Formats: sequence, C-alpha cells, structure tokens
Amino acid sequence: MVQIFLRLAASHLRHTWQCSNTDPVDVSLQPPGETLPAPPTQVVWVLPRQQAAPAKGGLSLRQPLQYDAFLELLQALERQLRPSAPVEPAPPPPPPAPVPTLRHYRLKRWPAAQHLAQHRYYARLASFLSTRYLGLADLIRLSNVDAAICTRFLAQMQAAGLLDWREAPSPPPAPTPTATAPAPLTPAAPPPAVPGLIGRLRERLGLQRSTR
Repeated sequence: MVQIFLRLAASHLRHTWQCSNTDPVDVSLQPPGETLPAPPTQVVWVLPRQQAAPAKGGLSLRQPLQYDAFLELLQALERQLRPSAPVEPAPPPPPPAPVPTLRHYRLKRWPAAQHLAQHRYYARLASFLSTRYLGLADLIRLSNVDAAICTRFLAQMQAAGLLDWREAPSPPPAPTPTATAPAPLTPAAPPPAVPGLIGRLRERLGLQRSTR
C-alpha cells in the first residue's frame, strides 16, 4: 500500500521518496511498542483507528491507511526534514518603455482603481486623457502636474494596454522667402537745354521770345 501511495503522490512532492527495508532511513512507519533497530530521523506511528496516540507524541497515521492523510504527512515531513532552499526574491519588473514625446495620447477606457491609487494625481491625468488626444507637453501644461509624474502615468497606462496614441501632426512648413523683382527705374529727367548763342544774346539784350 505504501508503494502505491508513493507512486500516486510523486507529482505532488518536492523530493523523491522510496520505500526501503534497510537502515538508516529518514522516516520509519512503526506500530507502537516495537523496538527500532536504528533510530531514524523521524518516526511515524501507525495506529488502529480507535487506539490513542503514544504518550511520547510524534506524528501518526490511522489504519487503514488513507491516501490523503499519507500525502499530507509526507508534505509536512518535507518541510521538517529537508527544508527547501530559500526562495530568491523575484527580480523587479523592467521599467516601463519610455514614452515618445512626438505622439498624442488618449485613454481607451477609464483605468481600474488599482491603477489610479498609485499616485494622487493619476485621477486628474486620467480625466484629461479620457475625452481627447493630448501630447505630453499639453498634458503637463493643462494638468499642472510634474513632467516626471505625467511621463510615468503614460508609461503605466501603456503597459496596462489602456493607452491609445497617434502621431502628432507635423507643424506647417515655414514660409520660404521669395525673391522680389527690382522696382522699375524712374527715368531721369533730361537735363535742361543749354541755351544757344542767340539765346544768350537775347537774354543779355533783354529780348525775350514772345509766346502766343
């Protein structure tokens, strides 16, 4: 019966147990009153159903043996006889991926309470991103929340699959200066006509040409 129980329990135990008739052994199943040939590490008394446990105490099983009680006994013995190696602490989760600044973000749905409880400003940031797309700079300006907190909020929402995004629209190109045509040159006024010899004689004599 013990052999059958060991085969059934193998997948539920941390160690490999074998049934042996030779000493020394880790655990010995004994009826009360028998002399042990060699003191094992642990004695388990196998008692009739109505018999009281020995006064010396210790672990015990009842006849007829039951599989569930046998499995629980071995699991308890594993914790006592061969303690498992200390569990190494799980490595910290990788930091969230950096949030690109040239994107606009919006929440797909309102975050769960455990997400918003991570910081007192997260509910405020969620309210700004629940109805419209905002870039990181706009979120910082409108919410009046520190840039590091806004960035961490976006990264955590992205890691939780709650963040939608789209590329920020490109700014309109700057106007290119165009060459202007030079202003047309104003023709210079012709120099006044130089009076001829006869004209100068008339001026000296006071004779001016009469006009009609």
